[in-house]
Amino acid sequence: MVAIVSVPVAVVFVLIIAALTGGGDTPSANPGITTPTVAATAPVTSAPALPTATSSTTPTTSTTAPFRATAIGIGIGTAVDIDGAYELHVDADAPGVVSREVPGQPNAAEVPPEPPEPPPWAASTRVTEGGYLTVEVGCVDDLSAGSLDTFFADRVGPVLGWDYQHAYSLGGDRVLWLFQDTFIDHLGTATTLNQARFVHNAALLQEGLCFSLLHRGTTARPDDFEPGDGLGTPTTKWFWPMGGEVSGDTLQVFWAEMIKDPYNPDPPNGLGWHPSRLFVATYDADTLARIDFRLATDSGVTPMYGYAVSSDQTHTYLFGNTFEQNMFREGGFWN
Repeated sequence: MVAIVSVPVAVVFVLIIAALTGGGDTPSANPGITTPTVAATAPVTSAPALPTATSSTTPTTSTTAPFRATAIGIGIGTAVDIDGAYELHVDADAPGVVSREVPGQPNAAEVPPEPPEPPPWAASTRVTEGGYLTVEVGCVDDLSAGSLDTFFADRVGPVLGWDYQHAYSLGGDRVLWLFQDTFIDHLGTATTLNQARFVHNAALLQEGLCFSLLHRGTTARPDDFEPGDGLGTPTTKWFWPMGGEVSGDTLQVFWAEMIKDPYNPDPPNGLGWHPSRLFVATYDADTLARIDFRLATDSGVTPMYGYAVSSDQTHTYLFGNTFEQNMFREGGFWN
């Protein structure tokens, strides 16, 4: 993995709202979202199409009310002497920090042959009630940081690698984990990331000490757990998970719409994509079936409020972050 240098700055933005709810007043621009089914070789290979997204004339099925902002916190910034604090010396001819392209899918020459025996998780492959392809990927001895570190440090069933986890308590001993970019190999033969299939988000469902992988698509061609408004492609537009919480019998999660820039910034200015708008999705907390997906209130503001979410008895607090990946868009790394 390529190391990207980031600079911690003491900046906190908080938006306080009356309740975490099913989204803003403007629904998704795509009234009907479907996920194509692709044939594969495993006995259970594909997940069904997504439910229809809420249109401007159809009320959301969420049981909660629209967002109502009541107060906005103040951002507090602390200046950082980058050179002095971090002793960064970037060699223009051999930079230690590099940009990268959006990962592609493996070509036929890169994919290892099928194994003589199916991997241990293959027998658990099925489609859930919520419409996701799932396989059981193992259990931990306990929920200590050490046990979880050991579990995630190795291959997790079909998953060779993923990043930026978010965990959402579903009640009882159930937790939904959402990840950003994920490399999946259901055959169990890939040993490098370029040999695996790539999706922009995936999920783990934790029940007690055990975990199951969730995504859409098929075992041969996995698709994103959350395809968003259905208008994206792996190389131009995709969705990354942010904060979320359970409210009643539904889980609501904020999703950042990510847009590929027409260029890749020079080192050390980050990556060639950026967040555009914020959406909020509503899921059944039991089955995880998607109920609704729409633009959040004030979806285009910066910072993005919903990067993290926390509630007390009377308010829900939305924590803001620019989530910027391309530092050229903010004046450059050295600015």
